[in-house]
Amino acid sequence: MPGDPAAAPQLSLVVGCFEMQRELPRTLHTLAVPYQHGVRQEQYEVVVVDNGSTVPVTAAQFAALNLNLRVVHVPGAPHSPLPALNRAVAETSGGIVGMMIDGARMLSPGVLDAALRMSQTGPRTIVATLNFHLGPDLQWISLQQGYNQTIEDRLLDAIDWRQDGYRLFDIGVRPDNCKDGWFGALSESNALFMPRALWDELDGYDTAFSSPGGGAANVDLFGRATALADIRLVVLLGEASFHQVHGGVSTNAGALAVQRLKEHSREMLRVRGKVWSRARVEATYYGPTGAAALAAFERAPLSRTRPHGVRPGGGPIATRYIDLVKTVLLNEHGLEREAQLGLLRADSAAPTPVEITRAAQRLVWSRMRGQDVDVAAHRVPLAYTMIGRARLENLAACVATVLEDGIPGDLIECGVWRGGAAMLMRALLAERGVTDRRVWLADSFSGLPLPRAGTDDGVDISAAVAPELAVSLEQVQANFAAFGLLDHQVCFLRGWFADTLPQAPIGTLAVLRVDGDLYSSTMDVLEALYDRVAPGGFVIIDDYGPLDQCARAVHDFRDRRGITEPLEMIDCDGAVWRRAWPGQSA
Repeated sequence: MPGDPAAAPQLSLVVGCFEMQRELPRTLHTLAVPYQHGVRQEQYEVVVVDNGSTVPVTAAQFAALNLNLRVVHVPGAPHSPLPALNRAVAETSGGIVGMMIDGARMLSPGVLDAALRMSQTGPRTIVATLNFHLGPDLQWISLQQGYNQTIEDRLLDAIDWRQDGYRLFDIGVRPDNCKDGWFGALSESNALFMPRALWDELDGYDTAFSSPGGGAANVDLFGRATALADIRLVVLLGEASFHQVHGGVSTNAGALAVQRLKEHSREMLRVRGKVWSRARVEATYYGPTGAAALAAFERAPLSRTRPHGVRPGGGPIATRYIDLVKTVLLNEHGLEREAQLGLLRADSAAPTPVEITRAAQRLVWSRMRGQDVDVAAHRVPLAYTMIGRARLENLAACVATVLEDGIPGDLIECGVWRGGAAMLMRALLAERGVTDRRVWLADSFSGLPLPRAGTDDGVDISAAVAPELAVSLEQVQANFAAFGLLDHQVCFLRGWFADTLPQAPIGTLAVLRVDGDLYSSTMDVLEALYDRVAPGGFVIIDDYGPLDQCARAVHDFRDRRGITEPLEMIDCDGAVWRRAWPGQSA
C-alpha cells in the first residue's frame, strides 16, 4: 500500500528492467541529482522493477547515487513485465506517476524538473518526452551493420555525458516515431508522466498485451491517455530519452524488427480492434531547445541523410558523373560476377543462377556498409575501395563542404589500399574545376607494418599475414590512370607513416582521412598531420568501430589534445569530426 501521504514524494518514477547489468547504472545516473537539474532528492522516488534478471538488481549497488531508490524483484522472468509494473505503481505514493517501461533509456538533464513543473499545472496534464536511439542510425538497422555494445561504449566514452547530459544528442538519432520533431504527432513516450488519478483512470497498462517486453502496450497506454477527455498533453522541448543497445525484443531486434512490428500490430488489432497511430491531440510545448538538441534534428539517421555539418553539391550532370564514379569504385555494376567468384572459391561446384542472384543481393547490403576483409577466406571485394557506400558518401560530402565553405587546404588519405577513396576526392576536384588543391596518398604500398611493441597488442596484419592488403604504388597509379585522374594534382608518399609524414611537404589540409588500422599507425598520422588541418576541416577515421586499438588511439589523442568537437559515427565502422571554425553556425 502507498505510504504516509505527508511523507510521500511528489513523483514516483517506475523503471522496468530485465538483464540490464550494463545499461541500468547509466540510466540511474541520469535520474540522480546533480545530473538532473533543478530538482531535489526528496522530491521524487525511483522504483526499479527487476523482472526476473539472472543477476538480481539491488539498491545497494547504487548507494553512491543517493537516489531515493527501491527495487522490486519479480521472480521467474515472466513473459510480460506489465503486471509487475502496474503493481509497482500501486505500491508507490507520489502524486505524479512517471513510467519508463525500458530501463535501458538514459534521460537528458532537464526531464524530471520539467515533468514536475508541468504535471502540477493541471489535474489532467500528461508530460511526454521524445525517444532517441544512441548510435549512427536506428538501432534495428545499426545492429545489422555491426553496431554493438562495444561501439556504443566508445561513443559514450567520447563525450562527457555525466557532466553534460545534453551531449547525448551528439551521438543520438531520432527514430521514426518522432521524425517530425518536437512539434510532430507522437505514437508513444518512453518517459511518460501523469497525475496518479489519470493513471488510475486508465487502469495502467492493459495486461491483455502479452508479448515479450510488453509488445505494443506502451503505444496503447500513450494512445489511451491522450484520448481521454479534457487532456492537456505537454511535450518537453530540448529533452529526450536515449536508448542503449541491450538485446531487447523490439528496438534491438535487428533483422527481426520488421517481424516484431507486424506481431505488435496484430496484437494491437486483436486487443483494440485497430492498428496504432500517432496521437493527434493538440499539444503544449515547454522548455528551451538547446543547440545540441536542435542539431540532432538536422542530423537525421544515416540511413536517410548525411552527417551533421555536411552538405551536398554539384549540378545534375556533375551529380551523375560523381555517382557513376562511386558506383564503379564500389564495383556495384559487377556484383553478380563477384558473387559467382566467391561461390566458386567456397565450392568447386558451379553455382546456379539463383544462388548467384542471392549471393549478389547479400553483397549489395555488405557493400552499402563496407565489407570487412576476411583474409583466410580470401573475401576481398573486386572493387577499388572497401569503405562502403556510407563512408564514400560521407567523404564526398566532406570534400563538397570544405569547397563550398572556402576551407583552405589539400586532401589526404593515409592508408589507401587500391586508391578508391582518394580517386573519388580527385574526381570531385576535377568535376568542380579546382586546380589549386592536391590529393595526397600516403601508404607503404607494401602492406601494413608489423605490430609495434607496447601499443598494438600484438595484432599482426602485415603483408606476410594479409597479402591482399598490400597493393603496389604502380598498381594504384594505374588505377588512377584508368579513370583519367592521374596528373600533377595527385601526389604519393611511399613509406611508413612515422617516416614520411612528419617531414612531408604538405601545407594546410582541408580533409584528413585516416585508415591505418593499428594504434601506432593511427597515432602516427594524427600526431604528424592534425595540426595541419585547417579550422573547418574534417578528420575522418575509417576503422573506429571494428578495431579497438584504432578507437583507443583516437580517444587518447583527443583526450591529450583537449579536442571537444563531437565525434560522429558515419556508419558502424567510420567516425568523423570537424574542427571548429569562426564561420560555422551555432
